[in-house]
Amino acid sequence: MENNKVNGSHLEILEMVIKELVEEHAKTNRVIADLIKGINGINSKIDKPAVMHTPEPDTSKIQQIIEKCMLEIRLTISTSLNKHKPGRFQLFLESKYKWWVVVTILGIFLLTYAFFLFVYYLAKSA
Repeated sequence: MENNKVNGSHLEILEMVIKELVEEHAKTNRVIADLIKGINGINSKIDKPAVMHTPEPDTSKIQQIIEKCMLEIRLTISTSLNKHKPGRFQLFLESKYKWWVVVTILGIFLLTYAFFLFVYYLAKSA
């Protein structure tokens, strides 16, 4: 009888373990089913992306601006290449001190002429 009791208690324990395993298996199946639903939802979003129509950008204004700038650059380069480069003295006379340079040069010539004229008269009188 004791064997039957032990077997009976073992049977009860085995039934409880099997019930727990079945419940855990059912929970795992529900979790897996939820994961599959989530993955299928993501796959459907990936497989069927929302169609977005983007309008073509209007680049005609940008092209006109670039063409205008290129023409200005070409004009600037051509005018700078054709520009006459004056010599040093001419460049100095074209500055804002032109009048003072002319006055100084004339003054030096006049003083030199006056000095030699004075020396001439001193040599003549002696």
